[in-house]
Amino acid sequence: MITEREKTEAYYEYVKRLIERCYEAVNEVPGLRGSNGKITYADFVNTMGQGLVELGVFTPKEVRLKTTNTGKEPLSSGAVYQFLDSAYYPEIRTINTPEGRFTLTNRLSVFFSAIISKQGNIATHDNVRCALNDAGFSSSEQNIKTSIHHLRRKLEEFGLPEDIIVTVLGKGYRFIAEVVVIQKARPSVQPAVRT
Repeated sequence: MITEREKTEAYYEYVKRLIERCYEAVNEVPGLRGSNGKITYADFVNTMGQGLVELGVFTPKEVRLKTTNTGKEPLSSGAVYQFLDSAYYPEIRTINTPEGRFTLTNRLSVFFSAIISKQGNIATHDNVRCALNDAGFSSSEQNIKTSIHHLRRKLEEFGLPEDIIVTVLGKGYRFIAEVVVIQKARPSVQPAVRT
């Protein structure tokens, strides 16, 4: 049986994912503010949070608690993660290393993406569970332990250090190599000119 707390946490996680998806969609619209022509994630989350308070979905205190640790901006599809002398392409589940080009299984790719996307921050157990669930995989404790074991073995086979992913006891996992995220350019839609 699901407790009220679990329902509430699931709802918060759903709203957070919804905000991230909305943020990606909003930034497809040309002409938004910001140095790169896009609204910042922090501003977007604050605006969305204010709207949720006005709608009565959350109290101001709940919005502050749930948005203070939003972490890095979410990554739209097309991101490439560069680390050490390697690059990870999540869309095709491929890691290019000096040793060669390797493809991860779907499950390991989802797991690896959840960890590397945090760019040195902790990918919490909840982050990993949500990523696995969203992709249709089991997120049981045993499956997560098996996945991290297999992922570390695969990375070692690919010529990467086994300890490139460390376990943060009681919290989750951290990718310890410096990560640079490259966004592939998407075709842009030109807005209609208003006169």
